[in-house]
Amino acid sequence: MTRPGLTREDFLEMERGCRAMMPGALPEARDVLEAMADECRVRAGSAPPTPKWWTKKPLIIAAVLAVLAYFAAALYFKSTYVSKAPRDGALLLLPPFQKTRHVYAAHGWLPDDLSQVVVYEDSTPLGLAEAVYDNPVEKPASGGKRWRFIEFTSPKDPNASGHTYWAVRP
Repeated sequence: MTRPGLTREDFLEMERGCRAMMPGALPEARDVLEAMADECRVRAGSAPPTPKWWTKKPLIIAAVLAVLAYFAAALYFKSTYVSKAPRDGALLLLPPFQKTRHVYAAHGWLPDDLSQVVVYEDSTPLGLAEAVYDNPVEKPASGGKRWRFIEFTSPKDPNASGHTYWAVRP
């Protein structure tokens, strides 16, 4: 929208004035002068208006590249991931393990129908668990799973060994 009294020639003259001041201006002022000159050219009708999103071109390119890099990394890691679990359906037993008598006890969220598990140290089976029993303090949960204790023997202290322990359905 033009002001009354300003002609096309007035806007072109203002554009030339802005461009003439640019060489001696500070970088911040140069950007403002260039924007003013572009606006004068648009208002004079000698140039199509620049879309606002296009002025953010470097930011848009950086955002697109970041999204592409994210999906490329996700695809790479999905295709190269190797699970440490000995078998599908293995339950990771997390330390700290409680030492009771000659066995270690771990907690796990196990299905109701599971009364025996094989305990693995990394991918090496240690054998059947000594016992699998319900937590005496907790009420049974609905949904077919319960918080249970798993007692197993290990040749090393599992709290200090640095190995990963798994419970697997036999």
